[in-house]
Amino acid sequence: MALEALDALEALLSESLSDRPVHLIRPFLSTGTTVCNLQLLRSIEPLCGLSVSDSTPHCSRPLTPLSVNPIALKHALVTTLESITSKLHLALQTLQSDLSLLDPPIFSAATVENRSFVLDSLTPIHRIVGACVRSAADHITPENTRCILERSIELTTLDLGIQFYATEPLNNTTPATVTLCGTIFIEFGNDSHVSKVNLSIASSVNLTNSQAESLILDQLRLRKLNDFKQTLALLSFLDTTSIPGQVDLFQCISWIEKDLSDIFALEMSMPEQTVGTVMVSGHGVPRFHQEQWGPSILYWCHPSRTDILQDPITVSKETESKCIYKAFVSMEHSTETVFLAQSCTQYLITPSTQADVDILGSSLPTSMSLGGNLLRFLDPTHANACTANASFVLQLAPPIVVTLEAAKELMRINNDGMDGSDNIFESYTDLMQSISIKSKIQQDQSSVFAFPESILKTPALIASRIPFTSPVQLSRIYSILRQHIVFQHLYCSMFTPLPTDHRQYTFDVVYWCPPVSIGISFMYSIAPYAFQMHTKVDTQNAHVDVECLCASQSENGMSEAVEWVSLNLSNSEHVEIKEAVGQSLNIMLGIAAFKRILDSRESMMQE
Repeated sequence: MALEALDALEALLSESLSDRPVHLIRPFLSTGTTVCNLQLLRSIEPLCGLSVSDSTPHCSRPLTPLSVNPIALKHALVTTLESITSKLHLALQTLQSDLSLLDPPIFSAATVENRSFVLDSLTPIHRIVGACVRSAADHITPENTRCILERSIELTTLDLGIQFYATEPLNNTTPATVTLCGTIFIEFGNDSHVSKVNLSIASSVNLTNSQAESLILDQLRLRKLNDFKQTLALLSFLDTTSIPGQVDLFQCISWIEKDLSDIFALEMSMPEQTVGTVMVSGHGVPRFHQEQWGPSILYWCHPSRTDILQDPITVSKETESKCIYKAFVSMEHSTETVFLAQSCTQYLITPSTQADVDILGSSLPTSMSLGGNLLRFLDPTHANACTANASFVLQLAPPIVVTLEAAKELMRINNDGMDGSDNIFESYTDLMQSISIKSKIQQDQSSVFAFPESILKTPALIASRIPFTSPVQLSRIYSILRQHIVFQHLYCSMFTPLPTDHRQYTFDVVYWCPPVSIGISFMYSIAPYAFQMHTKVDTQNAHVDVECLCASQSENGMSEAVEWVSLNLSNSEHVEIKEAVGQSLNIMLGIAAFKRILDSRESMMQE
């Protein structure tokens, strides 16, 4: 039945897509016939003994076939089919909603007709896929569920070159088990779902294994097999790249875990500091084995998100965690990196280890904690250190747009390269527009910004990973990233309309220095003056400040030699504009506050 459903779906797709506006269907379905079948083949791969690549949807290598009743194939189809069903359902809802509008001003007659064709094409596809899902679900058995997951795990281990052992239950009291490399033990319960994971690492250090086991358990229960594969790949790399008796990469990760915990505790102990201030201005909030294996840091969120600032750890586990900027600490292959001796317990020098390192003198690397405490770290280049072909790396989620100069500074911090250095954009604005601005520009945009070509040529790239060799480097890395994130929010805010103001405004960008400052000038009714607002992002803590300027214009408009002077604002007026920008990271709200002050002054002049 499952294979018949696959054939029927293929035939229906071919029939439905013929004589239809395919270019309109693909954004909803994200697949043509070949890609759809490729997704379905991937789902049944564990049972059919296939290996399907993106380029060729055919069998590429044989595997030992799994003896399963053919109806078990239906279970393997369910996940993919349900995903397609959900996507089709959303597409149908969108189309039906669009076509039912009483007054759709942006739709032409041709657009409505094309969308009707799409609706007619997707409806029968949605119906048959739903029927296939219901039929497959009716025949799922616990035995099939376990067999399919076991084969998926086996395929993952084969790709990574990891040993795989499976045992069948001897009786009702003995669970089925899977053992990977002798270090990961997976147990199935009576319902044939994963009930327990034990992780045993060949290392003398304790890497909060209970949290790591929970991570792997969730990955298997939720069928996040790609995430599970990444976890296995990292554990395998740490194991095979370690040098017995010299460098234990699991121990190296434990040093980072301990340093992050100790620095967080120190910064939280300072007066007037909260978890929110430590997150956005300090060394960040550490987590362990959340989303990925190993430590990670929550290092920024929007200042208006008070719910996140109050409890970032809890929110980071929810769907809203995309609003939080995270850095995952991992390790990867590199040229030789110097690590501490195995007798060490961490990089950070604490009161308990101070006496042991006094003999090293005052040349140890240092950084500042939130609150002004000096942090001292062991230098991994001392005589007892060892080397290995691995390096720490911060994996950024989401990736950050940085200027070329900032990328070079990040390289100088670690004397290493960064991903994306070969994909440098000539213009910061072009790169930003290509990844984020399209969805933010509104069709009824009430403001127009003029960017002179002379100030736009700021090369930039996307940073997704940043190598580092010691936690002493993290403070400077965070400062660079936060400054760029705040600047990006300010830049994007220029493409939003002024609040409660329906007039058309034209603004000139007169100063442009990513990621430090944006200067915007505009005309106002108080003749003969023009005004500027400079928004500056602090280099150390990414706080926002503003400066308001004014200048007199000549009868022929602004002359090139005009002298801009600081506008005489009261302290309360300056605070109002600064807070309007700083709390929202929205330049337009700052301009709105600026205009309110000018309106008030104009009213006073008229009186």
